[in-house]
Amino acid sequence: MRKPKAILFDLGDTIIMQSSGDFLKGTQTLLEYSDRKQDAVLIQEYASKLEEEIKNVKEVSHFENSCRAFMKFLYEYHQVNFSISLEELEIIFNRVAFKRHLADDFYEYLNYLKSNDIRVAILSNTTFSEKTLRDELSIYDLEDAFEFVISTADYGIRKPDSRIFQLALNKLILEADTVWYIGNSFKYDVIGAHDSGIQPIWFNHEKNKPLKDLPYYECNSYLKLIEAMEALDE
Repeated sequence: MRKPKAILFDLGDTIIMQSSGDFLKGTQTLLEYSDRKQDAVLIQEYASKLEEEIKNVKEVSHFENSCRAFMKFLYEYHQVNFSISLEELEIIFNRVAFKRHLADDFYEYLNYLKSNDIRVAILSNTTFSEKTLRDELSIYDLEDAFEFVISTADYGIRKPDSRIFQLALNKLILEADTVWYIGNSFKYDVIGAHDSGIQPIWFNHEKNKPLKDLPYYECNSYLKLIEAMEALDE
C-alpha cells in the first residue's frame, strides 16, 4: 500500500460522529414554522412508515432519495404550509434531530494530509443536500476544508454503487489506484470502494465484524492512521 494522492471520506460516523436521530423532535421544530397547529406525532408516524418503504427500495436499487423531495410530499400531503423554504427546513431539521461531535483527532489528521499535499473530498450516503452537509461541517469550521462534497441525495445514486465512486474519481481526475476511501461502513464503504478499484480504509471505531473476505486496511483512530501512513512509501 502506497500513500494516496487523494482521500475520499465518508461523513457521518467517520468525520462527524452522531447519535440516532430524534425525528419527532425535528418534526416538532419544523412545525413551529407552519401556518397552523399540526399533530407532529401523526405526521412523524406517517413519515417513518414511508421512509421504511423507501429504504427497502434503496437497498436493492442503489438509488437515493432527497430529504427535500420527501418533505415536500410529506407536508403537502398533510396540507402543511411553511413560512420558510424547504432548503431552510432541511438545515433546521438536520441541526435539531441529531446530536453530534467531531471524530477524535480529525483536525490533526486533516492537517497531516494537507501538509503532505494529499487532496481531500467527501462522498456521503445521505438524503441531505450538499448545502446541508456544508452547514453541518461549518459547526466545526470545516465547510471549506474539502475539495468537494458529494451528497448522494444530489445525484440519485448511493454507495456501494461503483458509479458514485467513479463520479468522485472523475471530479478528482485521478486513477482509482491512487485514491483511498475512509468510511465506517463495511457494506457501503469498504465493499463499494474495493469494487471500484479504490483502496478501502475501514474506520471501524465500533469494532464490527467484516462482512466478507477482501483486502482493506482497518483502523479506529486517526492518530494511528497517521502513524501507519508515515511508514508507507510515496
